[in-house]
Amino acid sequence: EADVAAIDVITWLDCQRYDPHVTSKLRVIAKTPSVPSLPFICAKAIDASLVLKSLSKITEQLDRTMKDVLRFQSIVPTSPSDYNDAQFSGPGVR
Repeated sequence: EADVAAIDVITWLDCQRYDPHVTSKLRVIAKTPSVPSLPFICAKAIDASLVLKSLSKITEQLDRTMKDVLRFQSIVPTSPSDYNDAQFSGPGVR
């Protein structure tokens, strides 16, 4: 039980989808801006391009229903600069 929590958008949307009784008791008090995607993170020693290629191949083989459940359509590379225009708003958010 908590009074305040930081929840990513995918978790929040899944909670709304699968347990609306719980989310109907909650309210959003601040939001961060939309970003291109949630990150995939790997160890520095791992070739990130191979991970990206593997994830892309797997994603291509998923049917529409599974992509909707996972809440993504494809996997594309991003860079830190893709997140530079994020404008944060809300009480206590800078």
